[in-house]
Amino acid sequence: MSSNIINIHNLNFSFPNNPIFMDFSCTFDKNKIITIIGNSGCGKSTLLNLISRLLEPASGNITVNGSFIFLTQHLTLLPYHTAYENALLACELRKAKTKQKETEVDDLFELFKLFEDSKTKFPQELSGGMQQRIGLIQTLSVDAQIYLLDEPLKGVDRVTGLIIQDYIWRKFKANHITGLIVTHDIEQAVLLSDKILFLSANNPAEEFVFDKDFVSLPPDKRLKTDCYKKYMLHIIEKLGELK
Repeated sequence: MSSNIINIHNLNFSFPNNPIFMDFSCTFDKNKIITIIGNSGCGKSTLLNLISRLLEPASGNITVNGSFIFLTQHLTLLPYHTAYENALLACELRKAKTKQKETEVDDLFELFKLFEDSKTKFPQELSGGMQQRIGLIQTLSVDAQIYLLDEPLKGVDRVTGLIIQDYIWRKFKANHITGLIVTHDIEQAVLLSDKILFLSANNPAEEFVFDKDFVSLPPDKRLKTDCYKKYMLHIIEKLGELK
């Protein structure tokens, strides 16, 4: 049985006068956390949009072998819903809103440092970082086999971000979840993922796989290793080589 949960074969996609993917092929293993990084404009977010079918390829095949939930760069927060109502919105739309889910969301509000009075506020009353955390809770509260996360910690302070990364890592590993995460944050890529997919403008997808002992550690433990600095330097150098 194949270990691949997403298969992309000979993908072609362009925006007007701007080719993004040309005969692009790639596979993603199930139960892995893969971070997609690269310089701006190389197609990172576009790739997630194509996998989720928010965009349709000009040609080629994309096969997704599992249920998925997608946190896009543009949050799906309804302005006339409170923060708490928005956090449960995805579950409600999927008819999966239960007492258990409400308890889970309550716990995530506390863990993600969104205090009790924020639950009754509307999105326009919240900071960008708080809105981002609501969007994350909305996504993470849904049961799925694949989580597509586009810049999940955008606008979130580093201390809270480390708490959230630790939660994501433990949730994904405990539940055998596949995560595809787009980020510009090199530290996030090192602390959270099993492997990195480098994209560049001419699309030679190149993988970098972390050492097994390093991958077995949660983010807070990875920070304290010698490998952490080594991997950070390697990725910075690699990004400098990409065009």
